[in-house]
Amino acid sequence: MSKNEENDLTQDSDKIPNDTSGNRNLEEQDNVNNEHTASDNKESPYTHSAAETDGPSLPQRSPSMTYEDMFDLTGHGRFNFWALIATSLFLWYSAIETLSMAYVLTPIECDLALSVAEKGLISSGCYIGLLFTGLCWGGITDKYGRKKVIVPTVISCLFFSFLSSMSTNFWAMFFFRVIVGTMLSASFSTVLVYLGEVNTRAYRDKAVSWAITISVTLFIVIPALAWAIIPGRWTINIHTMIVRPWRVFMWMWSLIGGMAVLILIFLPESPRFLYAAKGIRAALPAVVQIFAWNKKKKKEEFPVITLASTSTTILDVKEKTLKETVNHMSLLLRKPMLMPMLITHFCMFIVHLTVFGLYMWLPDIFYATMQHLDLKISMCDIIVIKYGDKGLKNATRVSMFSGGGDTGETCAGLSSDMYPVSMLAEFVFMLPYFGLSLLIHRINKIHIYSVTLGVSQVLFVMSAFIRQPIVAMILIIFGTASAVPAILTAMADEVFPTTLRATAMCTMFMAGEIGTILGANLMPLCALSVQWCWGLFICVAIANLASCVWIEVGWPNVEQVRAIMEERGFPY
Repeated sequence: MSKNEENDLTQDSDKIPNDTSGNRNLEEQDNVNNEHTASDNKESPYTHSAAETDGPSLPQRSPSMTYEDMFDLTGHGRFNFWALIATSLFLWYSAIETLSMAYVLTPIECDLALSVAEKGLISSGCYIGLLFTGLCWGGITDKYGRKKVIVPTVISCLFFSFLSSMSTNFWAMFFFRVIVGTMLSASFSTVLVYLGEVNTRAYRDKAVSWAITISVTLFIVIPALAWAIIPGRWTINIHTMIVRPWRVFMWMWSLIGGMAVLILIFLPESPRFLYAAKGIRAALPAVVQIFAWNKKKKKEEFPVITLASTSTTILDVKEKTLKETVNHMSLLLRKPMLMPMLITHFCMFIVHLTVFGLYMWLPDIFYATMQHLDLKISMCDIIVIKYGDKGLKNATRVSMFSGGGDTGETCAGLSSDMYPVSMLAEFVFMLPYFGLSLLIHRINKIHIYSVTLGVSQVLFVMSAFIRQPIVAMILIIFGTASAVPAILTAMADEVFPTTLRATAMCTMFMAGEIGTILGANLMPLCALSVQWCWGLFICVAIANLASCVWIEVGWPNVEQVRAIMEERGFPY
């Protein structure tokens, strides 16, 4: 090759390809695959080397290389670090928008003159949005791409969250919180899909686990931030609106989401999605960009590879009609996808019911526990004492910072004791995630799920019977501190194909949100009597243990499932 030809190729290193013969062959293959008319007897144009599609000619590395093999050449480095940071910030921001309203609802009760029912609606506004739009967003993400959905929806979420913080009445606040939940539904699960798809096989599970671990760890900052801001007594009048510390606290959330968006804007679309949706020609620029970032090399230095001929059909998801899209998603309810769908959705439902449903009550329960340290009582006794004689008035998550007083007492001030207690609970809550991040790639994920959840449920039930307040409080902390949602996410990422993964993830987290809402509403039943509390604790533990048995016995062989789906034209 002449020097002039090499210079021409180098100047055009961001594009694919310069060789017209290679272009024509790759275009023909994409067209054949999209029309589902590829013949098994014809030579696959994927056997052309990447030298025809990017950069100068180099010696061939492999006569038969799959997409996964090619992507492994990108390695692990700077790009993966920034993708991990962006994902962790997204998850942190999502958790803040849904859980941190617990810190806000008490002070806004006075400013917006809210009733107990209205406070409950505002606290569930995000969950309502998450529940009713998850399936829709999953289909859109699988059709148009990960990044194209995440960035605009998070920006919209930031905007509507700001509007909710400026609300001066119940209906405005409730409406904007529902919209916030709708936007979060698009990004919360999709960002985990994106992270899994931009990491190599060796780091995929670790990356997802570390992203969740980092976000859980960072959440300990929220009670500290609330402690620093919300107890303030200052006010600023802006026309008819009074700016109080709780509004500033809500504004701080947007900084986290904004940082995540800013990072993701500079990252490429998921190459695995591009490969599944449009073929190797569309995916190769993203692969080369990741290679250049990780290896600190020029794009034209990407090693020449040869993609092996495969029966996998590249799906043209962009041209599907609505009916075809629905049929496409219905594949999740057929074999071999049906069993993974049922198991992951049931497990996520029951785990969220226990972990996040009860989590909303923990600071309030801890506060009540510290007031009865001199008595020999169990956790169920504490729950009945705290809520049983007060009905539903104080049996809401918003009472966790009031110390159990009436509305007038709540408006008078917040109990500062609740903030350090919340920080302690968050610290314990993050410990299993650290352990998971170290073990997930070394031990079978199914066994980690079963052992972790099984032990936690034994401790959970013991807290209902042991009549030592301090011991009972420690047991219920560890009984609800479970990292199994992260395990389920990693398992789902592994078993669902690229063009169905976002849909499966979104519906799985929808099932989890239903469990969260149901779990949060079990507390009034627990408060009816100690016997009712015992029964509910035992039933919840049995359901969790049943999920352990089901996942051990019923989880299919992932390699076989992937082979079947790839034969049907669904790449991984």
